Amino acid sequence: VGTWRIIYIKVNIMKEAIIALKEKYEAEVKLKLFNIKAYTNSVGVGEHPELSESIETQVSELDDLYGRIDTCDEILNAFEEEGKYE
Repeated sequence: VGTWRIIYIKVNIMKEAIIALKEKYEAEVKLKLFNIKAYTNSVGVGEHPELSESIETQVSELDDLYGRIDTCDEILNAFEEEGKYE
């Protein structure tokens, strides 16, 4: 197996790992958005006295997840740009 083939395989594995992480973060975003909807549901409000703090926590975690998704996109774009010159 040639050196270039090994490098190609390693890059593809790294790309797959980044894609999997991005998909994980996207799923976590959906859960956070669901939590916010559940917190603001009229049934849940009475049962959750620290509602604003809980929503703030979810928003903060969403911000972090969106940053991670953006970082994954930047890494994947770098892989694509690098691949154009090979």
